[in-house]
Amino acid sequence: MGFSIWNEHNVCLPWDDTVQYFQLLGIEPVPVIYDGVWDEMFFRSIHSKLDPEKDEGFVVRLADSYHYDDFARSIAKFVRKGHVQTDKHWRHQAIVPNGLK
Repeated sequence: MGFSIWNEHNVCLPWDDTVQYFQLLGIEPVPVIYDGVWDEMFFRSIHSKLDPEKDEGFVVRLADSYHYDDFARSIAKFVRKGHVQTDKHWRHQAIVPNGLK
């Protein structure tokens, strides 16, 4: 499942463009649970309703494009407490290029 496509200038494409590329490439986009102006109460209510048996959390990203330098201010991941159930967390694994370029 995809949630972003980056160009050769390290810019994350706008969401609408990303979805168009996903369609062309046969990539399934992540489910969109909200599309609109930031609403903190909405996201707090979603977070409180996560099913601990199947939901890890959700990602919030700008719908517009953004440069990698702005990543920390443009995307956030909200996860439930205790979502990591193994000692094999991605942060401790080798980075493997996806080879799409």
